[in-house]
Amino acid sequence: MPGLGLDYEYDAEGDVNMTVPQPIFEVVAAPELAVWSQAAITTFMRERKQDETKIAERRGTTGEVQEAVARKRDG
Repeated sequence: MPGLGLDYEYDAEGDVNMTVPQPIFEVVAAPELAVWSQAAITTFMRERKQDETKIAERRGTTGEVQEAVARKRDG
């Protein structure tokens, strides 16, 4: 683009062509158990299983190591 003085390549719309794709992050918070009732425990177990499945799928896609994407909580 004129006037910027930088050596970037631009597309037809004037956007900079990125040489490296921008990373896409998804913040995944583990489910928490707030109430000790049968319904709450059932919901917690279902959400926990979905959370573990989502992390395993992401690891399979990106090749990440288990220890890098999940950590145990003290408590």
